[in-house]
Amino acid sequence: MPVPKRSKFLLRLACAPYPPNARQWGVAMHCFVYASLRKSDTYVWLGRRDDFTCLPESLALMLGELRFVLEVELTEQRKLPREDAQQVMKHITEKGWYLQLPPQETLSVANHPDYKSAPKGPDREH
Repeated sequence: MPVPKRSKFLLRLACAPYPPNARQWGVAMHCFVYASLRKSDTYVWLGRRDDFTCLPESLALMLGELRFVLEVELTEQRKLPREDAQQVMKHITEKGWYLQLPPQETLSVANHPDYKSAPKGPDREH
């Protein structure tokens, strides 16, 4: 028995990472954000809640367990603290996910603390 055209369309739409024309329609994109419990300040944005099947296996292994942190409606005009909403939406539309890494300044500050004076050693005055 042949599948009706409408059913084929709905099946294709259900399997897509996010409706392919969502950005063209100018609608908001419903996103779900998860924090990596293994990598601090690392987040994964998904187009579908709890749909981790779209993540590459190597990325899923690197991130480890993920904890749900936020549900948000994105538009191209929305201001995000660290990311460009258009880039996030584009990547979710194409891949089904977006990886948000920690800002570089956080890493550099953690690895190179400011010193108020030169380090003191055995041959220097205290």
